Amino acid sequence: MLQLLLMLLLLLWRYQWCRGRMISIGIARRSIVERAHRRRRHLQLLLMMMAVYLGHFAVAKAGRFRFLLIEVIQK
Repeated sequence: MLQLLLMLLLLLWRYQWCRGRMISIGIARRSIVERAHRRRRHLQLLLMMMAVYLGHFAVAKAGRFRFLLIEVIQK
């Protein structure tokens, strides 16, 4: 399992390095812009997922709290 992870990391690192070299050679400025956009979109997606997760957690907490309140009131 660990070996697989390390291999993946190595591959990813090598891929990034090759891409970086290709960009530094000067394919196009557009690719850099595209990468920035992709990174921004990726961040947005990550933030959205986090928000959804936290929102779900908050709703679950609130639901539990309301349930407890109802129980207390009924008693």
